Amino acid sequence: MESTIESTGKKENIMITEPIPSNAGVLLRAWETDAFGFHLTYALYRRKLSVRGEHAYSIAVRISSPGYADSAFACDVTRSRTRAVRLFDAVTRGLVTPCTLFDVLEDLL
Repeated sequence: MESTIESTGKKENIMITEPIPSNAGVLLRAWETDAFGFHLTYALYRRKLSVRGEHAYSIAVRISSPGYADSAFACDVTRSRTRAVRLFDAVTRGLVTPCTLFDVLEDLL
């Protein structure tokens, strides 16, 4: 699924895919927790876009319990490292699940 969202005058594409693509990039941060009987795993990735040093940041969320698993990957959420870290922190604080990741990011952007 691909969607374009408006954010501070710039259009940014967010693509949700499953599982995490092999070209997701370098893992910058990861966080895990148990909540509501589920195990949640969050990851923030950085992918190089050009030789000029431009990067795109992506966020992955996985939820699992015995007999159940789901994940979502929001690709190229932003090109700002500061914004990416803030989004990642908001997603982890809010215990965002894979099924709500896209909606939450859309609201935050």
